[in-house]
Amino acid sequence: MRKGREHVIPKWLISMTGDPGRIIPLIYNKKTGKPVFQSPNSFVAPACKACNHEFSALEGRAKTVITALLAGVPITEDGSSVLLDWLDKVRIGLWLTDMLRNPDYQFVKPRFHVAQRVGLKDRCVLMIVTDCNRKGLSISGTSSLSFHLRPSCFGLGINHLYFVNVSREHLFGHRLGFPVLVDRHYTNKWWLAGSLRKGTGKPKIPVFRREVPLEHLAMFQPCFSDQSPAMLEMIRDPAFASHRTYGIDGRAKVFSETGQLMFASGSSRKKIDFSSQQRYPREFLQLAIPLIVADIQDWMDDADLSTEMLNIERRQAVRQLVRAGRKSNANLIARRIAPKIVELSKSFDPELARAARKVLRVAEKYERRARRSEEQDRLPKRE
Repeated sequence: MRKGREHVIPKWLISMTGDPGRIIPLIYNKKTGKPVFQSPNSFVAPACKACNHEFSALEGRAKTVITALLAGVPITEDGSSVLLDWLDKVRIGLWLTDMLRNPDYQFVKPRFHVAQRVGLKDRCVLMIVTDCNRKGLSISGTSSLSFHLRPSCFGLGINHLYFVNVSREHLFGHRLGFPVLVDRHYTNKWWLAGSLRKGTGKPKIPVFRREVPLEHLAMFQPCFSDQSPAMLEMIRDPAFASHRTYGIDGRAKVFSETGQLMFASGSSRKKIDFSSQQRYPREFLQLAIPLIVADIQDWMDDADLSTEMLNIERRQAVRQLVRAGRKSNANLIARRIAPKIVELSKSFDPELARAARKVLRVAEKYERRARRSEEQDRLPKRE
């Protein structure tokens, strides 16, 4: 198969967010623990020619959607699905690139490509607004061990909008009344198994069960394309699928945080209105977004996937890596993020100070965890 090189951050996004030749941190060198500063134009990875061609259409459509969101122009329901597809692509592309750039620090072996992870699992995007209209690009959460083990959550800042993207199988579809796999566990071949439970057809609030401490606008889309024939049969039932799914591709319609359809029946366009949302200083969001991403990653590491069906060696390896990922995120929040938010919030007005306190309440549990971890590390090791 012929290989080419593809920009991990697309050219149109590089130009949209500032000088294409600027030098910014995009990835970490895990051997030194330091960020690698480079031009986004030079941030490329190998890609087959067919994949480049396949995703060029997605990039063009994603550019239209991002431009509309930044300008406050209404988008279509299809456009919202395009945004979520594109975030899938960028998230997995960053994960695979990190693997290529840090070959000596691979605790898991990639077994899929970008095309095999677009639009296949429940996904959502949380959108948060800054009060600064200055151009800029930032990426959060992709250097953590948790992301390395499970590339399911990252943050992306594009000018005055910040996106927190989350995706995982059976993440919230059941909260929107869809069928769900219960008693989920991994097999020794790393397949996801469990028992299928029929959906209720009724939403439960909150749809996303991890508290996000900042005002945001969210879009949710359950996906079932990689599920069992029994699951697909359930969601294709005409009485169920007619108003909740797109049909044969197994993608549901897009839902809001209230559990209602984001786009009303017969309405082709909707303005994603940020006018009533609180706007935060860019310097604050540059700290708060990585904290929120790390907190969601930590929550997903602690999710309800059982390892009991794995053999002892694999079970111990998974648990050890998950503990290491949780410890890494706790240290990141407690040592690097929380102290800076405390210092920054001293200059905030009362409303912003309240927002900072909400974020710091999330940080407090990680500070406690980091202290416990330090205490355990000081204990004498058992022979």
